Amino acid sequence: MHLAFSALLTVVLTGGLKIEGEDEAYDFGSGAGFYVDATKEPWTKGYNMYSYITDELPKALFDSFEQLDSSRMSLTGHSMGGHGALTLVRS
Repeated sequence: MHLAFSALLTVVLTGGLKIEGEDEAYDFGSGAGFYVDATKEPWTKGYNMYSYITDELPKALFDSFEQLDSSRMSLTGHSMGGHGALTLVRS
């Protein structure tokens, strides 16, 4: 029997766009931990975590690593990342 396992750890950090008010709250802007896409300017320029996790990151990984099997993947997270994983799997 041959078993194979591969894992990738991705840390998603927001911020650094130098938007006024970006660092003023723990739950908004650079402190945000929700996997959603921003809907209003100027936030739409970089706060698109849902699209990043569900579209951009998988595409980049599968394009870069031919060993990965897109039919056998999972998403997990700790704390707010766990909440995001559950939210994404249900959508």
